[in-house]
Amino acid sequence: MAISFFLFLFLVLFFTGLCADHQHKCRETRCGYSGPAIRFPFWLKDRQNQSCGLPRFNLSCNPSNETVLELPLSVEANVDKIDYKSRLIRIWGHHCFPKLQLSALPFQLDEKYGSSNFTFFNCTSPPERSYSMIACLSGPGYKVYAVRSYELVFDNELVSCRKMDNNFSVSYQVIGGYYQQLYWSRKDELEGKYCRLSRKHKTEC
Repeated sequence: MAISFFLFLFLVLFFTGLCADHQHKCRETRCGYSGPAIRFPFWLKDRQNQSCGLPRFNLSCNPSNETVLELPLSVEANVDKIDYKSRLIRIWGHHCFPKLQLSALPFQLDEKYGSSNFTFFNCTSPPERSYSMIACLSGPGYKVYAVRSYELVFDNELVSCRKMDNNFSVSYQVIGGYYQQLYWSRKDELEGKYCRLSRKHKTEC
Protein backbone atom coordinates (compact mmCIF):
# COMPACT_ATOMS: atom_id res chain seq x y z
CA MET A 1 0.00 0.00 0.00
CA ALA A 2 2.79 2.39 0.94
CA ILE A 3 4.52 1.86 -2.41
CA SER A 4 1.27 2.44 -4.30
CA PHE A 5 0.63 5.64 -2.36
CA PHE A 6 4.10 7.04 -3.04
CA LEU A 7 3.82 6.06 -6.71
CA PHE A 8 0.48 7.86 -6.95
CA LEU A 9 1.92 10.92 -5.18
CA PHE A 10 4.93 10.93 -7.51
CA LEU A 11 2.72 10.81 -10.61
CA VAL A 12 0.52 13.63 -9.32
CA LEU A 13 3.52 15.86 -8.59
CA PHE A 14 5.15 14.96 -11.92
CA PHE A 15 2.16 15.87 -14.07
CA THR A 16 1.44 18.96 -11.97
CA GLY A 17 5.00 20.08 -12.65
CA LEU A 18 4.58 19.45 -16.37
CA CYS A 19 1.43 21.56 -16.48
CA ALA A 20 3.08 24.39 -14.55
CA ASP A 21 6.12 24.25 -16.84
CA HIS A 22 3.93 24.42 -19.95
CA GLN A 23 1.98 27.35 -18.56
CA HIS A 24 5.26 29.13 -17.89
CA LYS A 25 6.52 28.49 -21.45
CA CYS A 26 3.21 29.60 -22.97
CA ARG A 27 2.83 32.73 -20.90
CA GLU A 28 2.24 36.06 -22.62
CA THR A 29 5.33 37.48 -24.27
CA ARG A 30 6.37 40.14 -26.79
CA CYS A 31 9.29 40.94 -29.09
CA GLY A 32 10.02 44.48 -27.95
CA TYR A 33 8.93 46.69 -25.07
CA SER A 34 6.33 48.48 -27.19
CA GLY A 35 5.39 45.49 -29.33
CA PRO A 36 1.98 43.77 -29.18
CA ALA A 37 1.39 41.10 -26.54
CA ILE A 38 1.69 37.58 -27.95
CA ARG A 39 -0.49 34.81 -26.54
CA PHE A 40 -2.87 32.10 -27.76
CA PRO A 41 -3.85 31.60 -30.57
CA PHE A 42 -0.50 33.14 -31.60
CA TRP A 43 2.86 31.71 -30.57
CA LEU A 44 6.38 33.06 -30.88
CA LYS A 45 8.67 31.03 -33.08
CA ASP A 46 12.09 30.06 -31.58
CA ARG A 47 10.85 31.02 -28.10
CA GLN A 48 7.73 28.93 -27.59
CA ASN A 49 6.55 25.45 -28.46
CA GLN A 50 4.08 25.04 -31.33
CA SER A 51 1.49 23.74 -28.85
CA CYS A 52 1.31 27.25 -27.36
CA GLY A 53 -0.73 28.37 -30.36
CA LEU A 54 -2.57 27.31 -33.48
CA PRO A 55 -1.07 26.24 -36.82
CA ARG A 56 -0.20 29.19 -39.11
CA PHE A 57 -0.52 31.64 -36.19
CA ASN A 58 3.24 31.69 -35.62
CA LEU A 59 4.98 35.03 -35.16
CA SER A 60 8.67 35.83 -34.95
CA CYS A 61 10.97 38.67 -33.93
CA ASN A 62 13.23 40.37 -36.46
CA PRO A 63 16.71 41.75 -35.56
CA SER A 64 15.08 45.08 -34.63
CA ASN A 65 12.79 43.32 -32.11
CA GLU A 66 9.74 44.03 -34.25
CA THR A 67 6.94 41.47 -34.36
CA VAL A 68 6.69 39.74 -37.74
CA LEU A 69 3.94 37.63 -39.30
CA GLU A 70 5.20 35.12 -41.86
CA LEU A 71 3.00 35.02 -44.96
CA PRO A 72 2.99 32.84 -48.09
CA LEU A 73 5.52 33.43 -50.88
CA SER A 74 8.23 34.27 -48.32
CA VAL A 75 6.56 37.59 -47.48
CA GLU A 76 7.03 39.01 -44.00
CA ALA A 77 4.73 41.66 -42.54
CA ASN A 78 5.34 43.73 -39.43
CA VAL A 79 2.63 43.38 -36.80
CA ASP A 80 1.51 46.75 -35.46
CA LYS A 81 -1.40 45.64 -33.27
CA ILE A 82 -3.20 42.53 -32.02
CA ASP A 83 -6.70 42.99 -30.58
CA TYR A 84 -7.69 39.69 -28.98
CA LYS A 85 -11.16 40.82 -28.00
CA SER A 86 -12.01 41.83 -31.58
CA ARG A 87 -9.78 39.06 -33.03
CA LEU A 88 -7.98 41.60 -35.21
CA ILE A 89 -4.36 41.79 -36.31
CA ARG A 90 -3.00 44.89 -38.06
CA ILE A 91 0.02 44.46 -40.31
CA TRP A 92 2.19 46.68 -42.48
CA GLY A 93 5.59 46.71 -44.15
CA HIS A 94 7.48 46.66 -47.43
CA HIS A 95 5.60 43.68 -48.81
CA CYS A 96 3.43 43.00 -51.80
CA PHE A 97 -0.05 41.97 -50.71
CA PRO A 98 -1.44 41.61 -54.26
CA LYS A 99 0.84 38.57 -54.56
CA LEU A 100 -0.92 36.86 -51.68
CA GLN A 101 -3.88 34.55 -51.72
CA LEU A 102 -5.53 34.97 -48.31
CA SER A 103 -7.16 31.56 -48.71
CA ALA A 104 -3.78 30.17 -47.60
CA LEU A 105 -4.05 32.09 -44.32
CA PRO A 106 -6.29 31.65 -41.27
CA PHE A 107 -7.36 35.29 -41.61
CA GLN A 108 -9.99 37.30 -43.47
CA LEU A 109 -9.84 40.86 -44.76
CA ASP A 110 -11.44 43.59 -42.67
CA GLU A 111 -14.67 44.13 -44.59
CA LYS A 112 -15.18 47.48 -42.88
CA TYR A 113 -12.79 49.02 -45.41
CA GLY A 114 -14.39 47.22 -48.32
CA SER A 115 -12.92 45.12 -51.07
CA SER A 116 -13.42 44.82 -54.78
CA ASN A 117 -12.47 42.59 -57.68
CA PHE A 118 -9.51 43.88 -59.66
CA THR A 119 -7.93 42.86 -62.93
CA PHE A 120 -4.16 43.30 -63.20
CA PHE A 121 -2.49 44.44 -66.43
CA ASN A 122 1.19 44.29 -67.32
CA CYS A 123 1.94 47.39 -69.43
CA THR A 124 5.10 48.32 -71.31
CA SER A 125 3.89 51.93 -71.57
CA PRO A 126 1.44 53.91 -69.39
CA PRO A 127 -2.26 53.48 -70.23
CA GLU A 128 -4.22 56.51 -71.38
CA ARG A 129 -6.37 56.56 -68.24
CA SER A 130 -5.09 56.86 -64.70
CA TYR A 131 -5.09 53.50 -62.92
CA SER A 132 -3.52 52.36 -59.66
CA MET A 133 0.06 51.28 -60.30
CA ILE A 134 1.33 48.36 -58.18
CA ALA A 135 5.02 49.15 -57.69
CA CYS A 136 5.96 45.85 -56.05
CA LEU A 137 4.67 43.88 -59.05
CA SER A 138 6.36 46.16 -61.58
CA GLY A 139 9.88 45.95 -62.93
CA PRO A 140 12.31 47.44 -65.47
CA GLY A 141 10.48 48.12 -68.72
CA TYR A 142 6.97 47.41 -67.48
CA LYS A 143 4.41 48.54 -64.93
CA VAL A 144 1.52 46.63 -63.42
CA TYR A 145 -1.80 48.42 -62.99
CA ALA A 146 -4.94 47.41 -61.08
CA VAL A 147 -8.28 48.06 -62.74
CA ARG A 148 -11.61 47.42 -61.04
CA SER A 149 -13.15 44.48 -62.87
CA TYR A 150 -16.51 46.20 -63.24
CA GLU A 151 -14.99 49.22 -65.01
CA LEU A 152 -15.53 49.50 -68.75
CA VAL A 153 -12.11 49.38 -70.36
CA PHE A 154 -11.62 50.04 -74.06
CA ASP A 155 -8.96 48.14 -75.98
CA ASN A 156 -7.30 51.31 -77.21
CA GLU A 157 -6.65 52.39 -73.60
CA LEU A 158 -4.52 49.31 -72.89
CA VAL A 159 -2.84 48.71 -76.24
CA SER A 160 0.56 47.99 -74.68
CA CYS A 161 -0.86 45.91 -71.83
CA ARG A 162 -1.28 42.21 -71.15
CA LYS A 163 -3.97 40.89 -68.80
CA MET A 164 -2.45 39.02 -65.84
CA ASP A 165 -5.17 38.06 -63.35
CA ASN A 166 -8.90 38.54 -63.59
CA ASN A 167 -11.38 39.11 -60.74
CA PHE A 168 -8.72 39.09 -58.04
CA SER A 169 -10.47 40.11 -54.80
CA VAL A 170 -8.37 42.66 -52.92
CA SER A 171 -9.05 45.15 -50.14
CA TYR A 172 -8.89 48.86 -51.00
CA GLN A 173 -6.20 49.09 -48.31
CA VAL A 174 -4.00 46.73 -50.32
CA ILE A 175 -4.19 48.81 -53.49
CA GLY A 176 -3.65 52.00 -51.50
CA GLY A 177 -0.61 50.60 -49.69
CA TYR A 178 -1.94 51.32 -46.20
CA TYR A 179 -2.13 49.25 -43.05
CA GLN A 180 -3.90 45.96 -43.62
CA GLN A 181 -6.32 44.72 -40.97
CA LEU A 182 -7.11 41.02 -40.83
CA TYR A 183 -9.49 39.02 -38.67
CA TRP A 184 -9.39 35.47 -37.39
CA SER A 185 -12.64 33.66 -36.67
CA ARG A 186 -11.76 31.19 -33.91
CA LYS A 187 -13.02 32.01 -30.41
CA ASP A 188 -10.85 29.59 -28.44
CA GLU A 189 -9.23 31.91 -25.95
CA LEU A 190 -10.86 32.33 -22.57
CA GLU A 191 -10.20 35.73 -21.06
CA GLY A 192 -7.58 35.73 -18.35
CA LYS A 193 -6.37 32.16 -18.97
CA TYR A 194 -3.43 30.66 -20.82
CA CYS A 195 -4.46 28.27 -23.57
CA ARG A 196 -2.72 25.71 -25.73
CA LEU A 197 -3.44 23.17 -28.44
CA SER A 198 -3.73 19.60 -27.11
CA ARG A 199 -2.53 16.44 -28.84
CA LYS A 200 -6.11 15.92 -29.99
CA HIS A 201 -6.00 19.38 -31.63
CA LYS A 202 -8.45 20.83 -29.12
CA THR A 203 -7.99 23.98 -27.08
CA GLU A 204 -7.06 23.53 -23.43
CA CYS A 205 -7.04 26.42 -20.93
